[in-house]
Amino acid sequence: MEIYSEGTEENEDPKAWMIEAGLRENLIRSRTEDMEDGSRRVFVMPDDETQAREIVREITDGTPPA
Repeated sequence: MEIYSEGTEENEDPKAWMIEAGLRENLIRSRTEDMEDGSRRVFVMPDDETQAREIVREITDGTPPA
C-alpha cells in the first residue's frame, strides 16, 4: 500500500527519509521508490497500513503520538 509520496516542488520539505526512519523504528517494513522525476513514494504491507499512516500523520503534521 502506498502511504506517502513527495514531489519535487521547491517549497516542499522532503520528509520521506523521516518517514522511513519512523517506520523502521516501529518495526514496519517499507519500500521506497525513487521516480525518474525525483519524486519518492513509500509503500508498506497492507497489514501495516493503519499504523504506518498514523506515523506519516505525526511526521507531516508535527503532532505527537496519540
